Amino acid sequence: KLVLVLIPAMVLASTGLLLLDNFTYTLFGFGIVTSKGISRVIYAAAYLLIILVIGYDLIKLILKTGGGVRTFMTSHTWAIYALLAVVVIPSVIVVITNVSKPQTGNLAGSAATGANQPNIILITADGVNSTHMSLYGYERETTPFIDSIADQALIFENNFSNSTNTSGSITSIFTGKYPTTTRVLYPPDILRGKDVYEHLPGILQNQGYYTAQFSFKRYADAYQLNFLNAFDEVNGISSQQKSIFSRLEILPADYDYFLFELENRLSSRIKHIFLIEEMENNYLQAVEEPIGFEDEQKIEKVVELIQSNRAPVFVHIHWMGTHGSYFYPEQRVFSQGKDADSQEQWDDDFYDDSILDFDKGVQTLMASLNGELGSEKNLIIIGSDHGKAAVINERIPLLFLFPSQEYTGWVEGDSQNLSVASTILDYLDIAQPSWMEGESLIKEDYQANYILGMGTTKRVEVEGVGSTLDESYVQPPFYQFDLIHLVNCGKWYLLDLENYSWSEGDVPSYTSNCSREKILTEVEVRDVFIQRLRLDGFEFSDTMLR
Repeated sequence: KLVLVLIPAMVLASTGLLLLDNFTYTLFGFGIVTSKGISRVIYAAAYLLIILVIGYDLIKLILKTGGGVRTFMTSHTWAIYALLAVVVIPSVIVVITNVSKPQTGNLAGSAATGANQPNIILITADGVNSTHMSLYGYERETTPFIDSIADQALIFENNFSNSTNTSGSITSIFTGKYPTTTRVLYPPDILRGKDVYEHLPGILQNQGYYTAQFSFKRYADAYQLNFLNAFDEVNGISSQQKSIFSRLEILPADYDYFLFELENRLSSRIKHIFLIEEMENNYLQAVEEPIGFEDEQKIEKVVELIQSNRAPVFVHIHWMGTHGSYFYPEQRVFSQGKDADSQEQWDDDFYDDSILDFDKGVQTLMASLNGELGSEKNLIIIGSDHGKAAVINERIPLLFLFPSQEYTGWVEGDSQNLSVASTILDYLDIAQPSWMEGESLIKEDYQANYILGMGTTKRVEVEGVGSTLDESYVQPPFYQFDLIHLVNCGKWYLLDLENYSWSEGDVPSYTSNCSREKILTEVEVRDVFIQRLRLDGFEFSDTMLR
């Protein structure tokens, strides 16, 4: 009975800890994430004290049998406190340590299944414009290594994102679906319903692949976006460690996600106050403080993962050093002599150096893979989630390094991130599911008539949480979507879904020649917008968008 009270006591105390932390952070600007030194220990002591007090009260209820209770409690009070403390402290530490321990084990029996299948490494750099890469003709040598392997790659000159926002873009890449289809654009958006199971990583898992992601929490983390049966591990947490409820598969996806997030938020706070691990401050990340994104460690982990697995590996790296609006590159070539701490927002010199860092990261990865594993065993895809400053009308990089250089050259026509999943499946000779909306880029008859994208600018910064959707804006009929965008033959068109204003212009440095029959009129562009939104279940009058 004494041990059983620990479970409700810890649940109640943990709930109280979250409520108190949210209250103090919201009203007074301090909380667990801001605690340092002795204040962390004070939080830990307070947490244990709450558990003891609640446990003591529960024990009194259990043992309430008359006068004997008073005698029992009087004679055993300190013994009960000691028992609770001795059990609670090791239990909390053991549980938290296990949750945070990364696992990269092999898939049982998968080696034979995927013996002839290549490893697939997808690298997306945050917010990189093609126009700032020497690979695409930029006057500064920002991508010297990628330039040197250009003749081994299939390179798309005019590639575009389908989302202005990282969460929407990464989800679109993995699912081959538009953001308006999945309704995932920006936190706190998550996948729901059948979308949680319809994605490229899940298909590859079924083909014997070990799937992993090394990205950035909140905005690009597949677990936090609610991908299920997708990744064996994400950012050091294995699918087995993610949640006991996920392993049992006894709850609907949305409930499982709620419990995962609850566990995630609580564990980060508990680890912080018990001095196990520093809690990340998402707010500081959102307001562009100079923090370490551990991009180089991601490369090292990928190499270790591939070397330790008999199964073929699908791994996604999201490189954050190119994320703005301030940049803190390791190499100082173009920004040499400038003070990083006093840089202006979106400074091109620091931005170009951050792309140079990314190029070096790709070189490190390729050197490890080519030197130890052989290039014929790897399919490497290099791209970006969206343009600099979260724009959608800029060209972004996309290149494929196929095993044995099976496909090479430059593709002048338009392409989109939505097609990455389709292209991978096509190369592996795996049938594309009907729900995937992209089209393989290596099909002989591939031609994109237009590229659709969506986004939002309605974001607010919340201390302790980070950048999030402005809930006051999320209203029908278009909810979190406040713009829809189309690229066609070097021109872009944007429709503001808040005030229905229309804007258009030329894509910067567009390189493709377009036949007259492919050029859409303004009326046709609006028809495309209406058809897309209608298809994805938005209810509105056509006259609103005319």
